[in-house]
Amino acid sequence: MHLPTTDTALPLPETAEACEAAIGVLRDEIRSIQIRLATTDMRRQAERAKPDADAYHRASTALRLKLRALDGLRQHLRGLERARGGSAAARRAAFKDLLIEVLRHDVDATLWHEALERARALHHRLNGTGQEVDHG
Repeated sequence: MHLPTTDTALPLPETAEACEAAIGVLRDEIRSIQIRLATTDMRRQAERAKPDADAYHRASTALRLKLRALDGLRQHLRGLERARGGSAAARRAAFKDLLIEVLRHDVDATLWHEALERARALHHRLNGTGQEVDHG
């Protein structure tokens, strides 16, 4: 019997978006194998049949290899995000922090406090209704 190895690994995606898509595909494949293992075992128990050791080992080996590939893709994605300066959410948060710092120094105190109060009111409305608020 020939088992697949990690020596024949496919090339890693070059972008975070492609990596996330590949992670999604792997997750679906992993779920499929897990479901197949469970349904096969339930059917075997219902029929009071003996387990098919070869089929079980093939499926569990495939599952183990998919999980290993998923871990590799997750590590690769973290590396891509570090190279890009973090995740999209982290980059947006860093930009917002810089924007606040610039505006705090360039806007007079009265205007700054008015802007803070308006932002707090919008935030309160957003959290109170659970819906987006028009920032106009």
